Amino acid sequence: MLLGRPSPFKGEGWDGGGCRKFGKALLHPHLNQKVSDTLAGFKNHSRYPKEKDIQGFLFPHVCFECRKTFRKPHSDVPRVCPQCTGNLTALGRKFAAPKKGDIEQWKKVRYLVEHGFLFQSVYEPSGSGGIRTVAYPRTLKDAEGFVLQYQEQSVTRVP
Repeated sequence: MLLGRPSPFKGEGWDGGGCRKFGKALLHPHLNQKVSDTLAGFKNHSRYPKEKDIQGFLFPHVCFECRKTFRKPHSDVPRVCPQCTGNLTALGRKFAAPKKGDIEQWKKVRYLVEHGFLFQSVYEPSGSGGIRTVAYPRTLKDAEGFVLQYQEQSVTRVP
């Protein structure tokens, strides 16, 4: 019952609690449950969970061969560049890609990634006893000092 009114879905397969009945199977609209064969035709229904609802964030994946960035959902499976079929490297959401023609910046990005900095947050102690976020370096020369100074915060990559 909605606000004292009878449910408009009585007798149409709804149980009144937000779940749709199909024979013996119940599917809650917000749970990730295995969908039965009888529901395959209803995958475009507004209450069916979409792929974009399951994975809310897109992460930058970088191809250093063609110097392009693609935003894709997180995955444990290695991704392949759709342009050159090279390997894509997943980076943090804070990454901002340089222009394709800015080769010096792409060298800096590659250097940082090879040394375990995937554009995650890096911190240093502040004067008041807390911590503060450190900005990533702007040049390749600054990146070399950055890697030496903050190497304990780098992400170790497992091949």
